Amino acid sequence: MKNQLFESLLAKIANGTATDEELLLYHKWYQNQLQEPMDAVELNEAKSGVSKSIYDKLTILLQDEDDDLLKPQLGKMRSPRLLYSWMAAAIVLIVTGSVFYYFKNQTAVDLMQKQYDHAANVDHDAVILTLEDGTQVDISNTSEGELQNLTKLNVEKADNKLEYNHENLSSKNVTPVYNSLYTPSGKTFQLTLSDGTKVWLNAKSMLRYPTQFIENNRKVQLIGEGYFEVNSNPSKPFIVESLGQELEVLGTKFNISAYSDMSEVHSTLLEGKVSITNTRTQQSIKLNPGEQTVLSESSFKKQKVSLRNVIGWKSGYFVFQNEKLEDICRILTRWYNVEFDVTKNTKVLNQVYSGTMVKFNDIEDVLNVLSETGSLRYKREGGRIVFMN
Repeated sequence: MKNQLFESLLAKIANGTATDEELLLYHKWYQNQLQEPMDAVELNEAKSGVSKSIYDKLTILLQDEDDDLLKPQLGKMRSPRLLYSWMAAAIVLIVTGSVFYYFKNQTAVDLMQKQYDHAANVDHDAVILTLEDGTQVDISNTSEGELQNLTKLNVEKADNKLEYNHENLSSKNVTPVYNSLYTPSGKTFQLTLSDGTKVWLNAKSMLRYPTQFIENNRKVQLIGEGYFEVNSNPSKPFIVESLGQELEVLGTKFNISAYSDMSEVHSTLLEGKVSITNTRTQQSIKLNPGEQTVLSESSFKKQKVSLRNVIGWKSGYFVFQNEKLEDICRILTRWYNVEFDVTKNTKVLNQVYSGTMVKFNDIEDVLNVLSETGSLRYKREGGRIVFMN
């Protein structure tokens, strides 16, 4: 890790302003450094990044646990510089220990949830690329050359597409560098990862991924919905972490719907074979094409599904098959960025609808179709849709 980034990161951790992503970055970095001594520059930066209150508490703690460590030994007088460096190293260990305790029950998806919530709650229509250092880039308003300069990678940009070129694999990074991509309401986006895997993200979805797959697997994290066409590589399984599960493949086509406002996560296989693990119970299910797992708090099962219904969103359609209006409203909210008010008619949420509609029409076109197939009455009030009795 570059000294400047290390200094900034440690200072934030020490004063309590580090984000979850920054804490995870530091924790991963420190794990990779355990076999190597920290140099004097890093030790000094460690000391400068720790507040006086933490430093004072550390001194008391060390004196209580082993007072002899802070005392001169017979024939071995410690120099102030050495003691200073030793204390700084101890501080780094204690900070790292607290980070490890914080993360031992956290998944990468749990940690990116905060970033996702922030992006989802900002009213904008931009596809946002977040770089390793936290810099956020509006892809539609950034040229290909600017993206290459910011990412230091050979990336190609087209309408609603971003591709990480295979040439990036020649880079000598020893630890993964992560980017994340967020799609807002009303948009989908296609991303090609450095291994050639293609990912289509639905509205209000986020994918976190390494710019190069340099570890012994190809692991990404998803919140929302994504369709994947994975390039085959038997020596490096492709793993998608989503809410409460991991899906592992070697090369295949599949769809995952894992929105945090839904009570279930759906994973559907189109081609090949996948194994999906419930990370809470460690139960695994293998799928064949045309099968889907359904993960909830209380169950984990598989079922046969219509693939057309599952991936209609990728082709620009809403496809509803015996869907409750409550679930349809969540889907429409993500796409059209509107709110639904059911206070005047709560029973309407249990009504069931079926049909196929173009996604890019105005929301009233969709609601009119639903009204024709059932007893649904509504009125529009700006960004709110009110269901009437």
